[in-house]
Amino acid sequence: MANLNSRPEPDLLWVQAARYRDQHPTAADLKLAIEVSDSSLQADLIDQSALYAEAGIVEYSIVDAKGQCLHVFRNPQAGEYTQQSVAKIGEFLWPLEPCNHSLDLHDLFVLSPPTARRHGRSRLDTYRCDRRLHRARHR
Repeated sequence: MANLNSRPEPDLLWVQAARYRDQHPTAADLKLAIEVSDSSLQADLIDQSALYAEAGIVEYSIVDAKGQCLHVFRNPQAGEYTQQSVAKIGEFLWPLEPCNHSLDLHDLFVLSPPTARRHGRSRLDTYRCDRRLHRARHR
């Protein structure tokens, strides 16, 4: 991704197992980039996907918080993804990179433990709140 003029900063990266103490992972090291989108969905669908495809990121996903679905982009060629799909609650996804785990979209969007339910928040909302708190504490 160092070759790009604009460097996307995904919310979550799955990188090849290695030590990155002395350098950041390169595009070749990235297996999956994930953006969590609440208000930036159009930019993530168009602009960010083009950046990731141009960099050769094999798989890019967008968690659509409002639509409660996952946009999946795979197989980048000539600066764009040739495979695009949308997964919804009730579906399971497996990344292209061999893995023993799947993502159950029900677990991502359905209400989480009792404290979150009392406040009407989903697991994704709880994650975002927890992440903001974590960032604030470590500044």
